[in-house]
Formats: sequence, C-alpha cells, structure tokens
Amino acid sequence: MTWNNGNAALGIQSIGGVYGYALADRNTGTWEAHNEAWRFRPTQDFPDFQYIVCDANNDNTETFDLSTIINHFNTGSGNFTYTLFESLTDAENNVNAIITSTYTNTSNTQTIFLRKYDNANATVEIKKILLAVIDCNADYDMDTVDTVTEDLNGNGNFGDDDTDGDQIPNFLDEDDDGDFVLTEIEAIFTNRTSRTTNYLDTDGDQIPNYLDNNDDGDALLTLEEDVNGNYNPQDDDTDGDNIPDYLDNEALSTTNNLLQQFVFYPNPAKDILIVEFGKNTSNTSMEIFTLQGKKIIHKKIESNIQNIDISNLSNGIYFIKATNNNESIIKKFVKDK
Repeated sequence: MTWNNGNAALGIQSIGGVYGYALADRNTGTWEAHNEAWRFRPTQDFPDFQYIVCDANNDNTETFDLSTIINHFNTGSGNFTYTLFESLTDAENNVNAIITSTYTNTSNTQTIFLRKYDNANATVEIKKILLAVIDCNADYDMDTVDTVTEDLNGNGNFGDDDTDGDQIPNFLDEDDDGDFVLTEIEAIFTNRTSRTTNYLDTDGDQIPNYLDNNDDGDALLTLEEDVNGNYNPQDDDTDGDNIPDYLDNEALSTTNNLLQQFVFYPNPAKDILIVEFGKNTSNTSMEIFTLQGKKIIHKKIESNIQNIDISNLSNGIYFIKATNNNESIIKKFVKDK
C-alpha cells in the first residue's frame, strides 16, 4: 500500500480529535491484518442507575417518576432514607433536595444524585442517576430491532434492560446477549411483516436468538461453541453439515471432551477463581480477557484444579478462555467485591 507510506492506525477518536486510543500493535505504522474486527465500549464512570424514556414530543424533555429511582435501590431490608438532588455537592451536604414526586429534566442527558442515609448507622451513600430522553423511532445500535421493543420488562425505562449484564442497555447494545454474534445477525425475522414478534428462535424456548446465549438449546453456551477461539462462533462447524455449532445441537458430541469438562467457580468471584478440568491437562492454557479483548492473565494449566488470583482485577465482567491443542472454549465470569 502506497497511501501514507504504508502506515495505518486502528483505534477510536473523539469528534474533535482531542482524544484518541489506538490498539496495541495497531498504532501508526506498518502491520498486517486478516479478517480482523474490534468493538469499542466504555469501561468506567457508569451511572448507578439509568432512567431512559421515550421523548413523546421531540423536545428533549420528559417527566420522570422519582419513585422508580427510589424503588430500584429500596430492597426492603434495613432502615434507609432516600433523597434526590440535582448536584453532587447538594447531595453531600443534604441541602436543596428535590421535593416533588416527579421531575422534568433540564438537559438531555442529565445526572442527578440519590442520597441513601442509613438511619441505624448514620452512614451515607451517594448514587449517580442518569436521566435521558430518546427518540424511540431511532435504531441507536443499528441492530434491526425496533427500539420500542427493547424495553423488555415493559416498565417504560429503557435503561434497566441489559440482557448480558455489560452495563450497556439493549437499545444501545449491538450484541444484546453477549454471545459474540451480533444482534442484527441473530434477529432474522421469520415474518418480515411482523418484526416485533417473529424473531428467529432456533431452539424454540420462546427466547429469540438475539436474547439467548444458548441458541440451539444444547449443553454449551454459544460462547463455548467458538471452537477455534477466534471470538466468532459463526465459523465453527465441527460436524461439517454447514450449520454453525452454536445453531446445531447435534454438533456437541464431536467437540473437545476436555474443554466440555472445563468449569470454574465461584461466579461471581472475589479474590480467587478456581478452574477445573476433568482429565489430563497437557497442552492446556488459560487466558482472561476484558470485555474489550485485552488479555490480562495467561497461565499454563499444570493440574486438573488450579487457583487463579483475580484480587487485583476491577469489578466487572470478564472472559475466560481455555485452549487445548488447537481447540478453545470461552466463558464469562464476574469479578465482584
């Protein structure tokens, strides 16, 4: 390639060009890539609760029922007082509280704060609440699923529907079930005249494939049927019948038996993750990746049961990948405090 003297970069950049992040080994320079793709997601500063509603009048404002926010945090145990504020400073000082039962946002998006006071222990927690108004006719994640149908629990809040638990609401998530098969691929309509009800459901469990992390209903999750370990379950066809393994419940018996017996616990885990294999582990390794695909732990498996120290990891969702010879299996786990 002669353009730019053969140099290229792969990353993400802010609209104004002030901030930018390049992938490792993909910054400005010469490099090769074959069938390579990356997904970029935010990793920090998530709100503690997202309250996102349809904009009925297209004016970027709506009235929010504040009891929805309080009920989310009020689990019914303990003696707490909940108060809402427009600023963090007000919440910390317990002044200028919002005293109405409803609230109209002053900007889109807007952050308000919930003060949770423990009456028994006289302690305070501050929670960050995101208020947002969206055009429910827009397909924000371009996944072909109508936004109005992505309020799965039907409570009018699009911010608390997060099938794969990655802190990205379904209406913004191009892979709603987190199985590495994009929603637009899994949401193949069986009847194009009725998009809202006729999504593909391979295993007939009444969960459409785009929300189902086990599309064929066998003993393996879709993530676990990525036999070649390239984070793309669509190109794994163990029995050669032109049906990808993740859609073929008859392909299970031909996959690597060692990897089928790969388990880990506890999940969620706090400090130690225990990985276990059911038989000889020669030529077996284990890796842990962030949701963004960054490898943070790599270990050769020396015994059937091995403890992995994860105490230094931040809380969140991770992928654990086990590889034996030329086959791999990927599963999810949660690091929790």
